[in-house]
Amino acid sequence: MVVGIALAPAVTLAIAVGLQFPIGVNTLIALAAIMIFMCISLFMVFGKARALISTKDEKSMMNFFKEEIQYSFVIKDEKKKIKDKLFLDKSDLKLKLKNKELTKEEVKALKVEFRKLKHAE
Repeated sequence: MVVGIALAPAVTLAIAVGLQFPIGVNTLIALAAIMIFMCISLFMVFGKARALISTKDEKSMMNFFKEEIQYSFVIKDEKKKIKDKLFLDKSDLKLKLKNKELTKEEVKALKVEFRKLKHAE
């Protein structure tokens, strides 16, 4: 039945365009708009999103969102750890650069390493 409902306007539009019936552009646009609206409605009514939401009860939805919140906290903690590690590494490099007894090559190497850490953020 759904196939027939979806197929009827499509066949009508195809016949009208294919046989070049003397109908107005407005009619063709209206048929195309009806088809688009029908397809969107079918996706909403028979779509996967509706089935997923309708099969879950309130308790399972709450558990799902709790897990999602938990994952977001874990991700934030990991990002903070990475930022802290980068900050400590950059601080160590700054202290090494302030050392007056370094050769030019060592200073260059430290500056290159510092730039790498700076762009790692």
